Amino acid sequence: MSNHTHQILRSRPDLASQWDDREIAKRWLILTPSKDQNGNPVEPSESNIQAILNTPGRVEKLRIRLSDVSWW
Repeated sequence: MSNHTHQILRSRPDLASQWDDREIAKRWLILTPSKDQNGNPVEPSESNIQAILNTPGRVEKLRIRLSDVSWW
């Protein structure tokens, strides 16, 4: 059958557990970017990163999401 593909995804929670909080925030913002007026992704700003870091529990929630294929 040539009308479909199969993909194999691998979740790596072991890697996500090694990232520091700043890395988690940055990776999340890269995967879920804000958009400019033309619809182009915008680089994460320091204030965006700090907003995640300063929200209690947010980093750990994002760490789990980044390592969970079924969440995506």
